[in-house]
Amino acid sequence: MKHFTAKAAHSRPSREEAQNKAMHASSPSARPAYLPSTALHVQHLQRTIGNYAVQRMVSAQTGASGLIQRTIPDSVKKDEDVYYKDGMKEAEGRAVIQKITKQDKAALDGMQGGDEMMLQHYKESPHKMFAHEWGLGLDRDDPGGDTVLIAGGKNGVMWGPYLKHLIPLAHAHPFREDRKIDKNIVFFDEINGENDTQKGSQRLLILPSASDVEFSAYQGVADHTVYTPYSVLDHKTTGRKAIANPSIPQFAGAPRLSFRILNAAVDKDNDKHIFCTLAAMEGDTEFWRKDGVLADMTKGGHSTLFF
Repeated sequence: MKHFTAKAAHSRPSREEAQNKAMHASSPSARPAYLPSTALHVQHLQRTIGNYAVQRMVSAQTGASGLIQRTIPDSVKKDEDVYYKDGMKEAEGRAVIQKITKQDKAALDGMQGGDEMMLQHYKESPHKMFAHEWGLGLDRDDPGGDTVLIAGGKNGVMWGPYLKHLIPLAHAHPFREDRKIDKNIVFFDEINGENDTQKGSQRLLILPSASDVEFSAYQGVADHTVYTPYSVLDHKTTGRKAIANPSIPQFAGAPRLSFRILNAAVDKDNDKHIFCTLAAMEGDTEFWRKDGVLADMTKGGHSTLFF
């Protein structure tokens, strides 16, 4: 009996050959070697030779000029905790979740949801919308595809049922009485490890949790954003960055604080230690970055970040 360790070189076109044929499929005489016949076949080719190449291939054969669209399954969109707009891409999804952190009562205007009654309740009683966490998920099969919002609970988003179809791009922390900064304001260098006098309780309120870093690592998410409701200020006298409660009227127009958890990875020598780069943002502008941030998970739910 013969054992074939590899297929013959001519058994199927290489990636480069397929791309070349698809990119030049501009007339009937340039007919590609194979054509997508089913949705699954189209998706396979998109992953293999690229969306644009497949679009050229299909356009040449059918005359269709519209882009091939892959969408999040209805089973996700119809879930009672999922809210969406048709065609809502990442930038718009991020804008919506930031509106929620700013307590914009119109944040969910135009959204559809699996639980229409709850959606109406949010519109009539917007404080309910601001009382819990929200997640932003991206179509796992299409990096340029649609996003959806997921309504979470008081202390987290239940991502589990959606991870097969969604990449967890971001989540937002709510602002509540129990999450107020003491005396309304704290200097950023008092919570980021740079000042000798660190305010640990304020750090736990404001910064991402160790569990946020752990989640990013185990889900293989290279860039996960944590949106907070807090304002970022430049102290008039010292020039130091300060973080303030959003409920202070004079700070209402200040940019909101968010964090990017970048390249989180489990330590190969200790699976309870997870390292990442942490970047702090005021609006869309980065103002601080720290490499080698440690999420020490040895204390379970009481674990924290070390700089």
